[in-house]
Amino acid sequence: MKINREEFLNILKKLSFATSGKGVVEEFKCLYFDDNYLFTTDGRIIIRYPYKTDFNCYINLEKTIKYLEKIKDEELHMNMEKDQISFEAENTEFHLNTVQSDSKIEMVDIKEWEDLPEDFYEATQYGLYATSMNEVNQTHEYINILFYKGNSLFSTDNKKISEYRFKTKLKHAFSISNNLADILLKIPNITKYALVDDHLYFKTDNDLIIQCLNKQLEIPEYSKFLEIPKENIDISFHHSILESLDICSIINNDFHDNDKKVYVYIKENQLTCYSKSEIGKVEYRSKLGVKYKNEILFIINPILLRDVLKDKSFNIYYSNELERIFFRNETYSFVTMTIEE
Repeated sequence: MKINREEFLNILKKLSFATSGKGVVEEFKCLYFDDNYLFTTDGRIIIRYPYKTDFNCYINLEKTIKYLEKIKDEELHMNMEKDQISFEAENTEFHLNTVQSDSKIEMVDIKEWEDLPEDFYEATQYGLYATSMNEVNQTHEYINILFYKGNSLFSTDNKKISEYRFKTKLKHAFSISNNLADILLKIPNITKYALVDDHLYFKTDNDLIIQCLNKQLEIPEYSKFLEIPKENIDISFHHSILESLDICSIINNDFHDNDKKVYVYIKENQLTCYSKSEIGKVEYRSKLGVKYKNEILFIINPILLRDVLKDKSFNIYYSNELERIFFRNETYSFVTMTIEE
């Protein structure tokens, strides 16, 4: 069968997000052919795309992508011969051994899709800031889960907590892990979702479908943790903190964006920002325009803090009684605990 190289390559790159996470075993890093679909899986999620072939097998996904990136031909032939799938261009041939796929994954034909809020991506990114990608030994099942319900998205890792308020209301509630949320953010143009039995589906505007289990968990009561007490201190940062965030990010550039963190320490009118890792530490000091009575130390994602500081609609408060820092505007609330040096 004749295929367009660029079109097929773009499909494979989108499908590859299913196998891009940490800890995915080699046997899952494959491209599956299933009559009417191409799909990939990491054992937890499935990403599929409608693509009709007569094949029922799987091949190495990474090598296929690399080959298609190397050649320049616009069109090539893809065929299955015995135990191989071949890609034939004008001057090259590429043959990959296949493994016959005995177990069929049921590809549910979704009849009714619901619209996701237009701010789904923004909400999901802000929700991730209250989770930890490398959290282990979880004591509560709701930790590092993003809960979507009604007009709100709630998330927590038991040290941080956040709520994003959507512009429009979700028809059905669902919840996903922060690892799946991280994958969804990499896939553009997701606009629809559907719930069928215990499975959750997302669809892009070009019919790419992401399938996973819907984590049917009860959302814990969280609103009281977001309430700002009457006795609080208004925190105002000098614009120089933006420079400090750029400098402090040097030490954790290799971290996942969601796991980057900066320590913010306020003592009287002195602001100190620092980051540290196994390789070292970087620190930035500047003066504040206000003198504070309490010493305040908290940890926050520098990307989130930069967004908050650039958005003039946010207010920042400190509660000495609760030992918490509150970030809030009409759309988003984020709370993090203060810590001791």
